[in-house]
Amino acid sequence: MAGELRGAGGILLGNEDLQPEIIDTFELIYSQFSDNWKLSFGGFLSFWQQGVIVNINISDEQRAAGATGQYADNGELKSHSIEAEATNSSDGWRTSFSASYVRSYDVTERPRGSLTLWLLP
Repeated sequence: MAGELRGAGGILLGNEDLQPEIIDTFELIYSQFSDNWKLSFGGFLSFWQQGVIVNINISDEQRAAGATGQYADNGELKSHSIEAEATNSSDGWRTSFSASYVRSYDVTERPRGSLTLWLLP
């Protein structure tokens, strides 16, 4: 968060008026297992309010100084995923398979000249 408040090396201007992002996440997991195997299926759905974006509508003076945009917090974002995992243990061997799919998207109408900056861990 320090980069968003103070700026990122002069390229992206900081914004000390940023508000914290608010994220609501819902997750559901189903697991089935025995002595030798395990199956899991899951998914999540997240909603962000006040998501951090980069506003590229900056002044000519700021652009001349080398900046390309400034952090702002006016986004609304969503993401969802599905996940699957299978594990088997037998004869001293353990095999595991897992797969996941995640989709994140911006649901806010953006003025021309804004872009979403994803800061996901």
